[in-house]
Amino acid sequence: MSPLTSLFRRLPPPAAALVSRAIRFVATGLVGAGVAYLLFIGFLRLMPWPAANGLAWLGSVGFGFVVNRRFTFGVTGAARRSRQAVSYLAGAALQLGLSYAIYAVLLDRLHWKVTPAFVVMTAITAAFGFAYQSLVTFRRPLAAA
Repeated sequence: MSPLTSLFRRLPPPAAALVSRAIRFVATGLVGAGVAYLLFIGFLRLMPWPAANGLAWLGSVGFGFVVNRRFTFGVTGAARRSRQAVSYLAGAALQLGLSYAIYAVLLDRLHWKVTPAFVVMTAITAAFGFAYQSLVTFRRPLAAA
C-alpha cells in the first residue's frame, strides 16, 4: 500500500473528500495556469500587462468552469448550471481584481520579473478560488438531519 493510500484510509470521509478535491483542483489549475501564462506572455508582446492580463483571464475562465465543474467538483447535468456559471464568473472577476492588485504591487512597485510575479499571483488567487468554488459556486446542498 502506498503512503498516499494509507493516508487517505486514515482520514475521516469528509476530510478525504476535501483532500481529493484539492488535489484535483491543483491538477486542473496547473493546466489552466499554463493556458493563462501562454496567453499572457503572447499578449504581452502586443500590449501592456493590464490588457494582456484581462485577455488571458477571459481564456482561462471558460476552460476553468468546464473542467472544475465536472472533474474537480464532480457536478454533472444541467441542474443549476446557469446559476453556477454566474457564480463562477463572479468569483473569477474577484480573482481578476485580486490579480491586478498583486501585479500592481509586484510589477509596478517592486519591479519583479514577470514569471515570479505570475507564480506568486497564481498561488494567491488559486487559494482564493478553491475556497470560493468549494463554499459558494459548487457547494453541495446540506443533507437533511
